[in-house]
Amino acid sequence: MNNSVNKAVNTSVNTSVNTPVGTVVLPSPYAEKSTETASAPLSEALCASSTLALFQRIQAAQQHAELPAIQPEPAFPVGVSSWMVEHSNSVVQPLKLALIDARIQTQADIDYLVSAVCTALINQANRYRNLVITQNAAGKAQRSSDAAGEELKRSLLAFMQRTQLQKHFSPDEMAALTEHVQKGNYKFAQNLAGQDVRFLADSPDWKTKADALASIPNASAVTVSILPTETIGNQVAVIPSGNGWTLNVWANGWHPVQCSDGAKALAVQERKHKLEFDKALQRSRPVITGMFPDLIQQAAEAEQYASAE
Repeated sequence: MNNSVNKAVNTSVNTSVNTPVGTVVLPSPYAEKSTETASAPLSEALCASSTLALFQRIQAAQQHAELPAIQPEPAFPVGVSSWMVEHSNSVVQPLKLALIDARIQTQADIDYLVSAVCTALINQANRYRNLVITQNAAGKAQRSSDAAGEELKRSLLAFMQRTQLQKHFSPDEMAALTEHVQKGNYKFAQNLAGQDVRFLADSPDWKTKADALASIPNASAVTVSILPTETIGNQVAVIPSGNGWTLNVWANGWHPVQCSDGAKALAVQERKHKLEFDKALQRSRPVITGMFPDLIQQAAEAEQYASAE
């Protein structure tokens, strides 16, 4: 009987020169599934010749004394992850409990269970890698959003502070101050202006920077303010969306006043609904003027006027 068992086991040993004994061969998770399922040879599935030898002894045993000793817990191999070291018990213990009443009687039993465990391991590795890739992509997008947001803040502040400065200096004086700042003569320009004017070195083209921010998926909103904050128009927020962006001004609440071309149709439509609602309630909204005039209001009123004619 021993010979017949050994023969059955030995015929399963892979003798191919291309696949070393002790190697688990797993199909790609993206490969097409074959209509026929071939069982991996036992020597490959068990991953070690010593395990194969133990199984042969177990199968051949006729007396208790012929059975091998219960095997000790395996040591952690070189390169095992810190997570696996920390959580190995929570991973392995349920598997042991699941097998406690299992009747492992044939090579096919072991082949199936090892294949099932290996498949579960590969699938979990695949899921975890997918999570890592997703997190890396999200981190990259967040860094891009943060960088674009900082650029937008600088441009918004440059635009707003320039607008304030233009109230006190002529165009020629503004040009002279800007030239001094661009040449790095910050102290001299500050003495002339009576305030820090390093913002003159930054581009005031905030709309281009807002377009760049809105092109990043799930980008965060940007909020900036200048003194005095109680002045309407001195606190603004650019909110990006899938269609573009809207510029909101704080006036006892955020009010959208300008937007990109892609967001214009929706912004104007929403404003028209609000105007109709306000008219029904005989309620008025704050008029936004200053450095950020309410262009959405102007467009909504123009459409209402055109439809009334």
